[in-house]
Amino acid sequence: VRAIANAVAPFDAGSARGAGGAGHPGAGPPLPFAYAGPPLVSVKHRLGVVDSSEYDPAADLDPSEDFESARDFIGQIVEGTDGACSRFHVHARKAVLGVGVVDSYLPEEGSSSTGSSSTLTAPASAVLWTPSQQTEEQAGVNKKMQKVDHKRAQYKAKRAARLVTVANRNVPPLRPGVVHKLSEHFAQEPPREAVGIVVNGGVTSVGEVRSHVAAGCMGAMVGRAAVNHPCAFAAVDELIFQGGKQTAPAIDQTNVPGVCKTRGEVLDAYLAYADEEEARVAADEAASGGPRALGTDPQGQSAAEAARQARRRQLVAPCYNLFAGMDGCERYRRRLRSLTGFKKNAQGYTAVSVLRAAVLELPAACLDEPLSEATPYANLPS
Repeated sequence: VRAIANAVAPFDAGSARGAGGAGHPGAGPPLPFAYAGPPLVSVKHRLGVVDSSEYDPAADLDPSEDFESARDFIGQIVEGTDGACSRFHVHARKAVLGVGVVDSYLPEEGSSSTGSSSTLTAPASAVLWTPSQQTEEQAGVNKKMQKVDHKRAQYKAKRAARLVTVANRNVPPLRPGVVHKLSEHFAQEPPREAVGIVVNGGVTSVGEVRSHVAAGCMGAMVGRAAVNHPCAFAAVDELIFQGGKQTAPAIDQTNVPGVCKTRGEVLDAYLAYADEEEARVAADEAASGGPRALGTDPQGQSAAEAARQARRRQLVAPCYNLFAGMDGCERYRRRLRSLTGFKKNAQGYTAVSVLRAAVLELPAACLDEPLSEATPYANLPS
């Protein structure tokens, strides 16, 4: 609460920049709009927190505990900041902490793709070992076992963290109704009439966004669905925001005449942008004397080439799911992965050449499809 209160403290609005104040080392160009006031601070959180060693998904049937936990948390933030922080993005699941949650997830997904969960099970005791706890006999053994494979330990830790993250998106039940109840609760409290609740989690269409808004939420936050299937949200401005005002078209409306661009037109515009960006970076490198090779990686790749490949992947990534759900999409994606990998035969390619080569894997009709005509998210192959 103190951190949020400090963040919304009065500041010099005239020196506001894109990334901090004018004197901030990360200061960017001036904001493209006039903003005179403290920064808007929002909080992104879940309904509650539980330890994996104490959590049983099958017994998690009562949502009242989640409501009370989130209600008290939001209330403390609002009161502790005197209402300066009043917007909350609520992921409609509780957070399960600890690797034990993976054991509840792997049986459903199949251990063949993610590996055995036995190495990820939480230890029986959470007490950390300290030198003062060892006996003389243990001390002699520890001296012989000082060598640690740090790379393997880091790999196992990262793998466990990834599995815990994925499991937390699937094991705890999704409860948007609790978020709707939170929005209704704070709307009825006079001191907190300005509290805005935004629902997050499992939102896969513009229709679902409108349903949450109709249920009383300030809005809906869309994450992976917009990345994995961007065309499903191509008509969001026409469906929800028209002329700067919220409209109320039919919830199942997806094909909007105002969204007339085709996937081919969007790709052509993006290729022009990518070409300009790569030319700009090349000019900057030439002006600074060219990229310096700061050594090589285990594959014999120079640091300069590794930087170019990373830049190429960043430019290609936004188009990865442009053709989601269409014929030839998997061939298109495989081609992108092949041409943006670390193989030596991929060195020297530009983002534009990679995208043009991958598009050849698609039927020509795909490029003529309007953005607004998209396969429903639920019908996409997993």
